[in-house]
Amino acid sequence: MSRRVFLFLDRNFAVTLMLRLWATPLFGDPNIVGRVIGFIFRTVRIVIGSVLIFFSELAILFYFLLWLTIPFLIFSSLKFLAVFILVFWLVIYSLASGEKAAKEVMSNLPG
Repeated sequence: MSRRVFLFLDRNFAVTLMLRLWATPLFGDPNIVGRVIGFIFRTVRIVIGSVLIFFSELAILFYFLLWLTIPFLIFSSLKFLAVFILVFWLVIYSLASGEKAAKEVMSNLPG
């Protein structure tokens, strides 16, 4: 996904295009003014586009790591939910396999 976002942002900010055309005059104007303005314009666009792409990639990484940690945060902060899920699983398991399986599971629980 990160590569797709990078390509999307690169298409919008045209960083690689500006790098390829960095030394060419702006709008094909071959005199010194066109070359200087083109160099300054493209340099500013490369810097701003690179910074925006970098921070976008950092935001994607942050949201991905947040997405990975949310289940752990939920189960660590809501212990009663984990107990409820365990009891619910035990009831379903005992209904599916009979009374003997529930006693077997209860005997293997710690504590």
